[in-house]
Amino acid sequence: MTSQIAAWSLAGAFFLLGAGALAAPAAAWGALRAFPRSRWPGRILTVVDMVWVVWLVHAMSLGSFAWLKAWLYPSLPVVIVLIACLMNDLLAPRALGGLFLLIPTPLLRAVRFHPSLWRLLIVALAYALAITGMIWLLSPFRFRHWQERLLPTASKVRLAGALCLGCAVLLALVGATALSPPGP
Repeated sequence: MTSQIAAWSLAGAFFLLGAGALAAPAAAWGALRAFPRSRWPGRILTVVDMVWVVWLVHAMSLGSFAWLKAWLYPSLPVVIVLIACLMNDLLAPRALGGLFLLIPTPLLRAVRFHPSLWRLLIVALAYALAITGMIWLLSPFRFRHWQERLLPTASKVRLAGALCLGCAVLLALVGATALSPPGP
């Protein structure tokens, strides 16, 4: 992943969130309120998280524990079922927190050596994702608390959607200009 693609990926995520919140703020508000107790989004996010983790661990050099790699893929369905059954309370915010912990790694690798100072925007967003992911993974009830305080009404969701679209435009511009690969 290049630094430009990292910026555009974040811009796309912000655009999708913002467009959904602006197009149907009442529906987005209802979905946001129902998300912490939603079973299927939590299960789907758990599968995504666990597949990503197994892929990362399989690519690592484990030294004397390399023999454990043979057990990664066969144990994956068992681990997913155990997580879905034993941690089903507020699984969706936990799984979203896990995803927020996994996303910063490729973002930080992409902008690591880019000479532009605009890379620090991606770095700051990556660390914000990581910190938010840690909080939601360890204290999933905080997702609901933050949602109730920051987005208590559909009009606040509309405002948050506008802010997300503004961030999407900024990230797209930064990706197109400051983080573009150098020309020949």
